Amino acid sequence: MNLWQKIFLTLGAVSALIVCIFPPQLISSRSVKFLPITYGYPIDWFRLFLWLVAIIFVAGLGIVTNKGEHR
Repeated sequence: MNLWQKIFLTLGAVSALIVCIFPPQLISSRSVKFLPITYGYPIDWFRLFLWLVAIIFVAGLGIVTNKGEHR
C-alpha cells in the first residue's frame, strides 16, 4: 500500500469507529442527533447503515483510485 491508500484506510476506519461510538439516535419523530451510544435513545439503524456504507465507499474509492500510484 502506498501512503495515500494508508491515509484513506485510516480515515475510513476512524470515521467508522466514530459513527459506531456516536450513532444517529432518534430524539423525536422529526429529529435525529449523533449522541454517544450510552445515551439511551433508540438508534436509527437505517441512517447508521447509510453512514457506514458512505464511509466504506469513500474510503474504498480513495484506496482504489491511488492503487496504481508509486508502484
